[in-house]
Amino acid sequence: MNSDMAFDIHMGVKSKRDEYIFLWFCNVLCAGHLQVVSNITTNWQTARIIAVLRVAKGASMGLSKIMHNDPALTGPDKVVLEALKLMASKTAGAVIVASAEMKVQGIFTECDNARRVTLLERDPKAITLAQVMTAPVVTAAIDSSVDDALSTMVRNRFGYLPVVDADHRIVGIVSVRDMLMRRIGEKEAALQTLEAFASAGGPG
Repeated sequence: MNSDMAFDIHMGVKSKRDEYIFLWFCNVLCAGHLQVVSNITTNWQTARIIAVLRVAKGASMGLSKIMHNDPALTGPDKVVLEALKLMASKTAGAVIVASAEMKVQGIFTECDNARRVTLLERDPKAITLAQVMTAPVVTAAIDSSVDDALSTMVRNRFGYLPVVDADHRIVGIVSVRDMLMRRIGEKEAALQTLEAFASAGGPG
């Protein structure tokens, strides 16, 4: 389907043609694409459909739009207690362990603390992050889509995913919770808009 494909929508017309147009919009929505729709009669239904398509486009949005661009960062020689204090100050569930060149060396999460420190009754004032961090770490490129990053995290059961630039320097972090909540919100908004369109005199 060409992106410059155009359709006319005429308010008040009840026909098979309207049904086909509506189904086409639904297919575009489900496919996650935003097509250029031109030569349309101005009406609120058309505006709402276009809004739905823009919501659907969020699936292909880059991580730069949703990542936390000020992640908790520290070095591998820091002790666990210092890392926990840093996480608390940033209200973060993870700290990225980084080199002086801002390259990812590891990640330390609340889960790591529970399993590798607290459960084993180790002293958080004496244990360094190098001893208990998760490494090596899977990262995501800043231009990765939200869907790709979310798929990686769910498949590998990651709670957090560092985001890096083309030179593999840390630029942010994303959490699976934030991405899932965002996607749920997008889907709910899309469904509500389509329901409003269908129940307020739309095609059919």
